[in-house]
Amino acid sequence: MFGLNQSNDGVIQSANIVVPGCGNQHVRNGSPVAIEVEGEKVTVFIFGDINTVTPTHEIDISGALEKNRKKNEIVKIEEAAE
Repeated sequence: MFGLNQSNDGVIQSANIVVPGCGNQHVRNGSPVAIEVEGEKVTVFIFGDINTVTPTHEIDISGALEKNRKKNEIVKIEEAAE
């Protein structure tokens, strides 16, 4: 299951991925994976330990935004694996 939280103007602020049987119901609606957007910063939080409210992993994926793609750098997955 996937849930979105939006501001009043419709801008997505966060998303949660809920996996049945995983997660802590007291943190992020029980989601073991959460994505937060603050302006241009996009962060993925992974909660690998159900006994803590602190994420075990925080990954800044702002560099993966489409606006950061270099021109002529689009590579097919098959080509990248070779």
